[in-house]
Amino acid sequence: MNNYLRAFIIGSSIFVIFPFYYIVSNFNPKKNKIVFHDYIYYAPIFLGFMNMLSLFISEKFNLTRRLSFLIMSLIVPTFITIFVILFKIYKYTLSEWCIHIILLYLIYFIIFNFVIYLLDKYV
Repeated sequence: MNNYLRAFIIGSSIFVIFPFYYIVSNFNPKKNKIVFHDYIYYAPIFLGFMNMLSLFISEKFNLTRRLSFLIMSLIVPTFITIFVILFKIYKYTLSEWCIHIILLYLIYFIIFNFVIYLLDKYV
């Protein structure tokens, strides 16, 4: 259980959350329904649980942490993309959607495979 608490703390740390805060704070308010004040509370909890899920996947399927981070860097943005499309969070054109989705996968790849990986390995 100690490892899960550690995973949650790493996933909700400022090193992981700050890039998302920065990106969301720069969104055009006319094109989205995200309330930054609410996002401040939900993002760390969500990312903490996603890091716990990566630990669970690693232990359950006997995978390396590195591979579980790679898997999560694909699962999480897919889940978020489905969520924002179903709940119509953004008012984007097709080209804006394409850019948003590509950047979403890129940022989660960087966060899980570099930031969280390094924190998990050295902290």
